[in-house]
Formats: sequence, C-alpha cells, structure tokens
Amino acid sequence: MHVAFAVLVAVSIFVASVYTGAVGKCRTECVELNKYKIVRVYLQEKLVHIGLCRNVSNTIKPQAHVFPFVCHRDLGVWTMDENDEEGIVEFPRFCPEVNKVSAEMIDACP
Repeated sequence: MHVAFAVLVAVSIFVASVYTGAVGKCRTECVELNKYKIVRVYLQEKLVHIGLCRNVSNTIKPQAHVFPFVCHRDLGVWTMDENDEEGIVEFPRFCPEVNKVSAEMIDACP
C-alpha cells in the first residue's frame, strides 16, 4: 500500500511539472511560440520528443500537419527531430486551440 501511494505521488508530481509547461529546461512556450500546439509527447531519460501541430487548411476542410521536435532536458533548446521515424504527419482535423503566453516568457527562451 505504501509503495502504491509513493508511486502515485511521484507520478502526480511529474504530471504537474509537465502541465506547467516544462520538462527540465525544455519549456513548451519556447516551441509553441503562441502559434502552434503540442499534441504528442514522448519522454526519454535526457530528451523530450514532441509533435507540434500546425493548421494548413482553410476553415471549410480541416487539415493539419504535426512536425516532430526534440529538446535535451539539460539545454532547453528545441530543434526539428530528424531522427523521428514518422516525420511530418498529416491529420484531417484542426489543431487544438493555442494557449497564449506573454511575449516576455517567449523572449526569455534560450
């Protein structure tokens, strides 16, 4: 019972840290830039892999592309993930709404 509680607490802390927009030094606002939305996350020991959604259609027919990005947790710099097996993926729907942050937060990105 105590082990299960400890695991639950550890997972809750991890989820809270991801929800606040950062994993290590990798901050979500530094890749979303008030324009795009993260729709996929894959965590490794030192790397954060994400899929960044961008709408590419008009309002009549939904179409989006998801671009792979990666960030080293100790550096906090996002780059295109050229090792991603899927590459750029098309989706027949609009991206989720972007959560806007202040320009000061984006200006503070590495």
